[in-house]
Order: sequence, then structure tokens, then C-alpha cells
Amino acid sequence: MSSPDDASVGAAALARLRDASPGAESMARFASATVSDADVAEDVLADVAAYTGGAVWRLDWLPREARPGTRHVAVESRAFDDDAHAFRLGSARLGRLGDDARAAIVQIWALRLDEASSSRADASARSPTANAPASKRRKKTPAAGTTAAAASSSTSRGLVGPASMPLGLAHRASHAFDLRWCLDADGLGHAPRGGSTVLGLLAIALGDGRVEAWAVPDPDASDVNGEEAEESSSAAKSSPRIIRPAPAFVGITTPAQGPTLALDWCGRADDGDRLAGATEGGCVVLWRVPRKGSGAGAGTGGAASSSTSVAPAFPLVELARLGRPQRAVAFAPGSSRLLASGGHAMSAPAIVDAFDPFAACGREAFGGGAALTSLAWTSSGALVASSDDGRVALHDPFQPGRVEAMLGRGADGKKAAKRHFDHAEGFAKVLAGAAWAADATPGGAGKDAGGADRAVALVGSGGAGCRLGAAVVGAGRLDPLVVVGATEVVSARAVGARAAAKKAGPEEEEGRRTEPGADDPAADPARDGVETESARPMSASESRRVLVEARRALEAGALRPSPERRVAAVRCARWFREAPREAGGGGEASAWAAWGDDAGFVRFQLLKTDRR
Repeated sequence: MSSPDDASVGAAALARLRDASPGAESMARFASATVSDADVAEDVLADVAAYTGGAVWRLDWLPREARPGTRHVAVESRAFDDDAHAFRLGSARLGRLGDDARAAIVQIWALRLDEASSSRADASARSPTANAPASKRRKKTPAAGTTAAAASSSTSRGLVGPASMPLGLAHRASHAFDLRWCLDADGLGHAPRGGSTVLGLLAIALGDGRVEAWAVPDPDASDVNGEEAEESSSAAKSSPRIIRPAPAFVGITTPAQGPTLALDWCGRADDGDRLAGATEGGCVVLWRVPRKGSGAGAGTGGAASSSTSVAPAFPLVELARLGRPQRAVAFAPGSSRLLASGGHAMSAPAIVDAFDPFAACGREAFGGGAALTSLAWTSSGALVASSDDGRVALHDPFQPGRVEAMLGRGADGKKAAKRHFDHAEGFAKVLAGAAWAADATPGGAGKDAGGADRAVALVGSGGAGCRLGAAVVGAGRLDPLVVVGATEVVSARAVGARAAAKKAGPEEEEGRRTEPGADDPAADPARDGVETESARPMSASESRRVLVEARRALEAGALRPSPERRVAAVRCARWFREAPREAGGGGEASAWAAWGDDAGFVRFQLLKTDRR
């Protein structure tokens, strides 16, 4: 049964999020709208923007449809002033709940695939109305030229419009470093508190150093239980349900291992209870999350003592100690023993074998000043990895000859040093920024004319939006990354009324002095030059125009991009875990993707994967 504190945690978490995106073109918190494009972007077949109220650092798709036509995404949206990349001993203690930490929520978003988006190439999405110039659609859009009518925003707990946020999971750990849905269809048999219908089992690396697994209730089921936050009779139908989930599993690490920064579940059905973690102390660890009713221990710490109390468990085994903080970990496709891990001062991912802990992890893994920020396996066993120096590279730890074919050889017979994706617009590093996220199409993206495997990379960049690029493994081809969307952030420093009057002339200044409250600072909050920001999601074609303009400004002599007009960093990007499917009569293969940025927006996009 829920405690009275559960409601206060949820209320405090909601208070840390903004009610609306700032600026004149604001979107209400937890609202969504379709993004229209004046020009037909051949890579984007459907586009939905949703506002979370805080900077989006992590997200993950539920690996299946809870019901036909509905897909769910777990989103870590933190307060805009929370930018912690690492664990802080002063704010919480390892292995216990930080009582002095702030409340936060993990948001569960639901995306409804209506006729326009599920058809993947619906003619209505490319009709003259949908693609009219921005000036002709301004009265019909909440963000001029960008999003469709606000009627598509969420107004109830049910699915209204393209996307809604019907459920929030409250906790007291300030934020989360990572979150991942378990691939097991029934969530390893665990049920939410009160016996509600389970949506899935969600593993989360919390900001207080713990790893927990939550049995998330289906927000659309009629039997959802749990204490709700800040609900009155008037707001009950317009507010998301906020609950405090009871953990089905609690994992902790030793002080030498450090807190967990990244997670991944094993993809093999018979080993789906294996949960890998990458830690700040440079370790790759493995827990075994017990199935409900199995009675097995979760690790060296023991099993749950009761249905409402779970004993913390240390990792079952420490697979590797790499000597530098690890930021990403991923099981190899179809394997329960091979993992890839990446982190600071690593030029390539390290390969870890669960059957041979502390074995050699690859000759090229260590060295360099950059940090690997994320990695993803392709269906053919290659790896796409991003780093904070802006590079997105392809690695092949098992068949290096395929990547060597990509590198090619110069006139002197030496291999060229290139196996990185370029930007289609020829961006300089100072414009593209760090590459914060990379994911590869699950199940591959078919084969090219020569029979070589093809993968499509989804990349989140620090200054160039979300980008898409294809790699043909073994055929010597890496297509340039093209932008599929971005959020523009415009900063402006308000001009004080006194300064404006002085600029206007002495007569206007004298007249202003006679106005009531003219000398009261509180009467004019803008006189101190307070900086304000407005953010708006841009379509693919508009994003490309804005970025090309920024590149031209750099070429004209600017030392860096304008601070008054920038593109929000994209911290996370994920494909829906299914193989791309053929669509429509045109035979275009496509897949759903989601990505989130620092401005607080999550974008759900249906992207073309048949990039030949």
C-alpha cells in the first residue's frame, strides 16, 4: 500500500519541470503535435514532437506493442539546472536512498500510430495542406511553421493525439543515468504494486548509485493502482498519473567499482534475466535479476525478503576492470556472453567475454583523449560508436577485414585513416559538437546490390540535431550523415526600460520618470537584462537550412556559432527494436525512432531506412 510520502514525491517532481516550453511559440508540458515540413524530406515519413518539461537525457522503447497501434517509451527528463554526468558523493550515499536528493520522475510516453503515420507514406502527409508554406499555416499552428494544431496534445490519461504522457514514475534520486526495458515479454513474471497489469520491467541506474528494476503498470489498463500526486477533481482528467513504484530488484556496487552509468539487458530468451552495468570505476558488472517466484538470489547480496522489501544485491560477477569510467555497454546480438563497453580515453569499444573475465579486450581499445559516449551493434556484428570529439565510427571486432575494406589504401599502399561518418553539409567540429548518442537499425536494413549487409545509424549530436547515415559493412561505403530534425534555441537579453528610454532621448526619459513605479526595480524585471530563451522543434528541411546558414557564418570568419541562436544538444537516440519493414506500394523500408534534446523535446519519427 502506498505511503502518504509517495504523493509528495510526485508533486515535488512535477514542480521541477516547466509547465511550457519558453518563448512565444510555447508548447504545454506533456503536450504533443505533429511536425509539418514545407518541403518534402525524403528521409522523414512521419514526425511528432512532444514536450517533457525538462532536458531529455535518456529514453528507451518498450520492445513490443502493448496493444495494436500503440508503442511506449520511457523518458528520463530532468530539471534544466541538473547537468550531472557523474555520481556525487556529497549528494547521496552509495547503496542507499539519498534522503537529501531531489524528487524526479521517469515519464512513460505512449505513441499512437494513426493512419497517417502507420501507412509510412500516406498521401495525406504530403498533401498541399500539410506542406504549405509556413506563412499560410501560421494561424493553424501553435509554433509557427513547425507543429500542427494543439488539439493533438494530450488532454486525458487515454491516448489523445499522436503522443501522450499518461504515467510518471516518481523517485528520490534527482535523476537517472540510464534506463532500459527488459526484453522478456512478461517482465520476468513481476507485477506492479497492487497486482495491476504489467506493461514491462524497467531497469534504471539512479542518481543515488543504485540500480533498480520496476514492474511498470500498463497506464491504459483499468486496474492501475498506486498513490497519485496532486490530483483534484478538476484536474484528474488532464494530469498524468504519478506513482511511486516498488522495486522488484535493487542492485548496488562496491565503492571501488563506483556507481553504474549505463545498462543493458541480455537479448537471449533463456538468459533474459541478465543485466549488465558499466560503472564510473571502469568496471563491467553483471547481475541476475530473479524471476518472480524463482527463489533464486539476485547476486551476492541475496534475494527479496518479502513482496514489499527487496534486499540490495551486489553484482554476480565483475567481468572486466578497464581502468577508466565506462559510459556505454551492450550485449552482442543473440549472445549472453559477449559484451561491448566504451568510455573515457578509448579509441574503440572493448570486447568483454563473460566466460573469460579479465581476458584481453582488444588491442585498439585504449588510447586517445576522447571518450566514447554510446555504442550499438549492427546485425552483422559490427559496432557503431560515438565519441565526445564529434566522431561516429564503425568498428568490427570479429572480422576487421570488413572495416579495412572501407578504409581503402592510398598510392603508397598504406591504409587511409578514415572509418568515420562525415556530415553531409560539410560541418566543422565546432558546429557539429560532440556525438552524444548512436544507435543502429535492429535486424539490419537489408543488403546492397553486392549482397553486403547494410545498417542505418541514428546519431544525436551536440550542435547539429539528430542525424541519419547508412553504412554498408564490407563494401567500402559510409554515407554522410544528414539531419532529420533539430530544436532551435534562441537566446535574447531583455533590454531594460531605463536603457531603452535613454536611447530614445531625454524627453522620453523625463516623461518616464513621472510614471508610477518607474524607480522601483521590482516593477521592471527586464531592466536588469535578464536572458530569456525560446525553443521550437524544426522539421528536417528547416533544420538543414538553419545549419547551413551557421556553417556559412563560420566560413565567413566567425570564430564560433552564434550564442543567440543555437541547436539544442541531442543526448539520446533509439530505434524501435524491430527490423525495418516494407511500407506502402512504393516498397520503402522504414522504422520508428525516438530522440530527445536539452530543450525538453522528444521526437518520434518514422524514418526511411532504404538508403541506397
